[in-house]
Amino acid sequence: MIVLLFKLILITSLLVLGYTIVTQENMLLHSVRRWAERIQDRGSKFIETLAICHWCMPSTWSLLGFAFGYGLGLYDLSWKLLLLYPLCVAGSSLTCGIIWGLNKLIESATQYFTNGEKLIYMDIRDRKDRYNAKRKNNGN
Repeated sequence: MIVLLFKLILITSLLVLGYTIVTQENMLLHSVRRWAERIQDRGSKFIETLAICHWCMPSTWSLLGFAFGYGLGLYDLSWKLLLLYPLCVAGSSLTCGIIWGLNKLIESATQYFTNGEKLIYMDIRDRKDRYNAKRKNNGN
């Protein structure tokens, strides 16, 4: 039963994170995210659990995860699945949140170090230009 729970959490997390990635800026379905954000701005909170918040999406997307699990033959229908559902939602929400947080941390660190490299390059180039200009002025 525990193994089944981890499999369902994995399936649901993969679905949610895959959708979250493909709806980011400059990705294939970014227009879907913009549409959902416009609906949310009008006051609809349900759209957040369907298309915007990676912490909230497992509450509805886990139904799809359960359907995929059943389609893959991971389990047979039983009343025990009702006990697994809240645990699957909580586990996949935590998993998605942690993985997405780590992803954003890695992106920001990469951006930070890339910007640092650019600044060092520009500083070295400026020093070289000043040195060459000074050398040219001393030579004349």
